[in-house]
Amino acid sequence: MNTSNNKHNSGADSFWSISRGKYTKSDLSHIADGLHATKVKEYRISDFGRYLLSPQPIEIPKRLVGCEVYYRQRKSRKTRVKIWQILPKKFNPRRRLKQAPSEIFMPMSDSRFPSVRNDDLESHLNKIYGLLKSYDPIYQGLAKLDRSNIADVIGICEDVGGHRTWLHLAGSIEEKIEYVGSHIFQNINVIVDKACIADGLFELRGYAFESFDPGRSYRLLKFFQNKVARICVLRPDDRVDYWLEDSRHITYLHLLAQSLNINRQLRESFNQCVSGRAKPLKLMFQSDRAIDYSKAQLPGLVQAAISTHPVDGQGKRKVVEALNRRQKAVLFSYLSRSDSRPEKLCTNLSVMHDLRAFDPIKDSLPQLYSDLHKNASISEAGKFYLLDSIEDLQDA
Repeated sequence: MNTSNNKHNSGADSFWSISRGKYTKSDLSHIADGLHATKVKEYRISDFGRYLLSPQPIEIPKRLVGCEVYYRQRKSRKTRVKIWQILPKKFNPRRRLKQAPSEIFMPMSDSRFPSVRNDDLESHLNKIYGLLKSYDPIYQGLAKLDRSNIADVIGICEDVGGHRTWLHLAGSIEEKIEYVGSHIFQNINVIVDKACIADGLFELRGYAFESFDPGRSYRLLKFFQNKVARICVLRPDDRVDYWLEDSRHITYLHLLAQSLNINRQLRESFNQCVSGRAKPLKLMFQSDRAIDYSKAQLPGLVQAAISTHPVDGQGKRKVVEALNRRQKAVLFSYLSRSDSRPEKLCTNLSVMHDLRAFDPIKDSLPQLYSDLHKNASISEAGKFYLLDSIEDLQDA
């Protein structure tokens, strides 16, 4: 979507996140008590934008690959801990104690049969695996555990790409061990607090991309109440869907809108997910330097500008310094799907560059600055142009 207007495309390249804001004067008494005719900045956000901002829990699949078993401390040690707690900190030997002993149970490799397209063959292979799995060392190790000596069992999950996370299990120790043994190497559904799992990092597997409708939108309102800025997203009936605590997330939506608008490769990746040809994984926004252009080749846009308006050695060094400042990276990871080859893990990196990085040298290199300015788009996130676009593929 082009952030220069509020029109939503309805063609193939129709994926969008947020519109530009418009100031209006609205009666918000149905939203907040005592709030009547108030200056409001209103945006339209897509269904996807609503998902990214929502504070509601989501359910995502994770693959259980093992567990960590924590053992109970000896009673005599527990007694000493209670006594040490009342001693002054400088005499407290508990600081030197290691954490409760634990043991990780994880197979050296995935011993499952690979999935096949023939349902009958896959069912037959799974039956064979069920007969053989009792001989796997992890099952034998779990079976020999002394349940009375275990304090807790924590599951270990693995995402595509090998990233591992902890999974807190419910139930008794026996039930936790039984669950791990029954679900090793299986996809399980896990509840996470919200789509934003860390600052600038969003989990996308909780959103149904194939249901994306470019014509569906929601109102997002920004206004002041008692001199405090407030932001909310409304339901279709104009009642509050949720309140937004962190306004930075709106900036992320604007940056995504700019990236989709000027990066055809990124836009195509999102459209593949909508059409079912790809499976989305993560979306990340980074403010650190994504590419060091003192070591990497200059991006094509800058090379073209320099070839048209040559600069000397000192000028080129200033250009490189400017390129290394004010970078914003948008990373989109997904699984590509194809009937002719295995799934591939793809990462699309869009390096957006804030044009303000060239302010110190725009007078000395006016032609180069003018060329870059022509390629910039403006939103509330800033005046950015696409510095580089890189797509990486690897086996999932």
